[in-house]
Amino acid sequence: MATDDGIGGVDLLQSSSTPDVLLYERSLCGLQEFVAKSLDMYRSELSLVLYPTFVYMYLDLIKIGRAEAARAFFDKHKQSFESYHDEDLRRLATLKDRTQLSS
Repeated sequence: MATDDGIGGVDLLQSSSTPDVLLYERSLCGLQEFVAKSLDMYRSELSLVLYPTFVYMYLDLIKIGRAEAARAFFDKHKQSFESYHDEDLRRLATLKDRTQLSS
């Protein structure tokens, strides 16, 4: 069951019990595959959503208390974005606990 996260989006892993962290993995990989298989004329524009989606998913995993899963997700996918977002990724990697997300 999906619920509104309060900022216009929908939490990917909201359920009555423990969230399925594999849903994040499948969702990002599916999006990457969709972009890769899209028509050449659309691929560059569609690829622009990949990095923000990756960041959102990483932060959402931390927010729901799945820090270890977030770290594994980050480590697995960061190389896809290092060429353009290296400095941002270094900063993002410092966020490891949901207490760091509240300001």
